[in-house]
Formats: sequence, C-alpha cells, structure tokens
Amino acid sequence: MFGDRVKNWMTFNEPRVVAALGYDNGFHAPWRCSKEYGNCTPGNSGTEPYVVSHHLILSHAVAVQRYREKYQKEQKGRIGILLDFVWYEPLTRSKADNLAAQRSRDFHVGWFIHPIVYGDYPKTMQNIVPGYQEDWEAGFA
Repeated sequence: MFGDRVKNWMTFNEPRVVAALGYDNGFHAPWRCSKEYGNCTPGNSGTEPYVVSHHLILSHAVAVQRYREKYQKEQKGRIGILLDFVWYEPLTRSKADNLAAQRSRDFHVGWFIHPIVYGDYPKTMQNIVPGYQEDWEAGFA
C-alpha cells in the first residue's frame, strides 16, 4: 500500500523500553511489576521483561523475514528496528569497574542487538538471569 513511497521500515521503536518500563517497574503500559516495585498490576519483574523482550525479538525476526521475502525486491526498501541506547563507561580502570560497565552495556544494548546479530543473548545475561532459556521461550507462567 505504501511500499512505493516508504523506503525505511521499523518493526519496533525502543523495545527495551517496552519490556523494562512496562514489565519490570510498571512505569509504562501495561503497568506490570512485582509488588515490591510499586503500585502496578501484579506481575513478575524477575522474568516478564525477559519473556516480553524475547518475543519482541522473535516477532521482529519474522517481520524482517516476511518483508525481505515478499516485498523488498519490488519496493527496494529497508527494514530494521530502532533501539534506544545508553553507553556505560567504567568509573575507574579497575577490572571490576570494566566488567560492571560491560555488564551494563550487555543488559541495555546487548539485550536486543546481540540476539539479532549473533543469534543468542550476551553471555553476561545468560550467566546472571536464572533459567533464561527455558523461561523466556516458555512465556508467562
């Protein structure tokens, strides 16, 4: 319908914000979070942001594949995802601070870009988030 005029398509705008602010601290819709995080719809801040992000990434992949296979050749457009990002620098040159800065980057930027580019989550996330694979793929319990 608009492919002849629209050449740049985005599947999602800032999906990390959707996952973190909607399902971790409940600041945005659908306002879900664990009870200890505030006055929001009951949820699980320890798992739901990861489940949501996992499914956002999967749906992004499906949309990209569909566009590339069905529309891109004729429309000559591009498709991607718009990620928000904050860069983290270590406070000092210590190994602990460097690891902390990398961990912050992994949880902010790597959370989405790493699986899109490399097919899996950053090792930092895999090591810290318990049951990441089973829980994220299974969905809400």
